[in-house]
Amino acid sequence: MDTKVIRVDLLHEVDALILSGETMRAIGFIKNGMQCRLYDAVELMEARSRELEEIHESWRQSRLAYRQTLTPGYWRSHALTNLEALPQPPLALEALWDGDSYGWILLVNAILPGASHEHPRFTAVQLVAMQGPSSHMGEVALEIGRVAQDRWKVPLYFPFREPSLSESRWWDAHPS
Repeated sequence: MDTKVIRVDLLHEVDALILSGETMRAIGFIKNGMQCRLYDAVELMEARSRELEEIHESWRQSRLAYRQTLTPGYWRSHALTNLEALPQPPLALEALWDGDSYGWILLVNAILPGASHEHPRFTAVQLVAMQGPSSHMGEVALEIGRVAQDRWKVPLYFPFREPSLSESRWWDAHPS
């Protein structure tokens, strides 16, 4: 791509989209307006987001708060708070990988009895969605699993320690 910056005539709309959290729309707007590849539009959006952090105080603060959610300490605290708030002891915990265009996510769910849209007998209650360095995600999932094991003697279903898009769920071994 010849241009390394977003054209001035597009900046107002791009900034508004980024500042309102509409990153996918911002990327699409850049791609169409700049007539560039998707990869280049993503790079331009990320570069503009970094520029906005320097010139827009509230955006800088929101990005800082977001980055705090990408740390093992936050994941651990968030998961333990949600674990304590469960209405009843879980039957199990499960840790499942998911991925998106920004990287891997590790979901830690508590499995409770009761029908849901996902299963006729069980409900998955999300304790935490971890996104960031995957090496620490697995460690936190195992730690949360140990807490649940010590407290309620329930298993942690964590079939893949490394990122994987497996569709296997805890309840697949417990058919209706």
